[in-house]
Amino acid sequence: MSDRTDALSKFLQEDLNGLLDPYQLNFTFNGTGPIWPDATPQQYQAFSLGRALLKKFNEKPSPSEEACTVALTKFLSVNDKCGKFAMEPADIRDEELINGVKDVMYRFWYTDGETPLVSDLTQLYEAGRLGSGMNRFARGSDLYTKIWDSPLSATSQGLLLSWQKLCERDVRWANAERHRRKLHGTHIVAGNKLSFVNKNVTTARCISTEPTVNMWFQLGLEELMRDRLRSMFRIDLANQQEINKVLARRGSRTGRFATIDLESASDSVSVGLVKEIAPSSMYRWLDLLRSPKVLLPNGREHVLEMISTMGNGYTFPLETLIFTAVVVTAYRHHGIHPVFGGKPMKRNLGVFGDDIIVDERAYRTTVRLLGLLGFKVNSDKTYESGPFRESCGGDYVNGRHCRGVYVKSLHTKQDIAVAINLLNRWSAATGIYVPKAVQYLRKLGSTLLVPPCSNDDSGVHVPLDTARGLQHLGHGILRYKKWVAKAATLLVTKEGAIVMECKEPERNVNPEGLELAFLHGDIRGYRMALRQRVVRYITKHKIISNWDNLSPQCRALRLDWRRWSDAVYYNFNL
Repeated sequence: MSDRTDALSKFLQEDLNGLLDPYQLNFTFNGTGPIWPDATPQQYQAFSLGRALLKKFNEKPSPSEEACTVALTKFLSVNDKCGKFAMEPADIRDEELINGVKDVMYRFWYTDGETPLVSDLTQLYEAGRLGSGMNRFARGSDLYTKIWDSPLSATSQGLLLSWQKLCERDVRWANAERHRRKLHGTHIVAGNKLSFVNKNVTTARCISTEPTVNMWFQLGLEELMRDRLRSMFRIDLANQQEINKVLARRGSRTGRFATIDLESASDSVSVGLVKEIAPSSMYRWLDLLRSPKVLLPNGREHVLEMISTMGNGYTFPLETLIFTAVVVTAYRHHGIHPVFGGKPMKRNLGVFGDDIIVDERAYRTTVRLLGLLGFKVNSDKTYESGPFRESCGGDYVNGRHCRGVYVKSLHTKQDIAVAINLLNRWSAATGIYVPKAVQYLRKLGSTLLVPPCSNDDSGVHVPLDTARGLQHLGHGILRYKKWVAKAATLLVTKEGAIVMECKEPERNVNPEGLELAFLHGDIRGYRMALRQRVVRYITKHKIISNWDNLSPQCRALRLDWRRWSDAVYYNFNL
């Protein structure tokens, strides 16, 4: 990859030499298979670090042509598979399982047995919003620009007319929309637009840019589905990841739970599948808001056989719902009572997107039902037996944390600081110190020393007694330097003009749009924050009175101050 990554890998191998023999080191850093079956917990941890360290490393701002080709080929292959989907139950047992999924989907959509979750577009409009990404024909990524200073796009004239009619209910929205329409007009498009972002050196990740109006309504439906998941299954997508981690830890210690991961899960929810298992009313809403076609990078349009892509606003809650229905049905088949609420330690299932945790008694039935619905289990990341479990970024062996560290870049001083902080926390969590790797990173460039409660990219986290260059202001207050990301903003003057403070397309003044953006919270202190592709940093002075408070990341790993500080002392060779 580069001289820096080669050297970092070499020093890490030297650090792990006491735990792994030469064959195991070579297998860890160069192999592709699973860990050896008689590995100790510490060997699991060392193996995970060696495999993960440079797995996502990529310093280029955009993926290579070869990586994009690999991603596009996979996307089209999965889409083609969706087009060939057919429900093929082998016996009456399979039919019962499929009917069980349909029953859960029906009860989810009809909240009281008769009233559907969505009955008109007004509900979606009122619950709608836009995300932080781009939309088709949008001139920027901020809310004001996307809604009130860009051409609006939709997949049908009906959706566009409904949007305009709903805007008429509020005089400010109505005036802002008329002003926008006069400046930019509208576009009816066939669907979304495919593009690529970095995943790793060899493979890119496909993302789809949705039409603006569709996205607003999609995220409105997403909000209603999140609420329904919370009320029916006690699955709160805001904190379900942490619950899955608790269950994965329990599974690794007791063997009671299996963790399941799927290949291209979000892209494998086919139109045919949703027609089969969802109530007709639900399917019609999903179909109305989706993009039926995708615009490929070569300029050709391709029919989408998947119900939604990564980029569609309702993709994640929809797949969470489907997989929850699968697990609940499998539990019923085995007479297992699903426990949704209460403390994480009391629950017996967890679903967050395609991260699925099930009772081991229902594992094979769950896998069978997933296959009937057109999903393929990723055998490399699925664990039914043995001491290892993985879910939602939590890797555990016999109840012990063993997730590795991903160094994505070493291009800037901030990248180096992030890598050092990650390795020090990993050492504190595992008790395995990596001084040669950390000291090599420290030699790559000067770094600021900051409190452990700071962001990872603000400097290197150190205990107070090792910090240098601090200014004591009295009463235990310290002044120090840290890196702070420089925000890209647009300035809105008191006269209502927009002043460009960065390299962005010129913005037009839409008075009612500016007022609505202010009320939404998009404008603060006369400035609109913009999304940055390349983050730029400045050095700022900060003050603090509680230097040795640990970061939320340390608390998530159940680290106390002594374990963390010992790891820093040892890795820094102090």
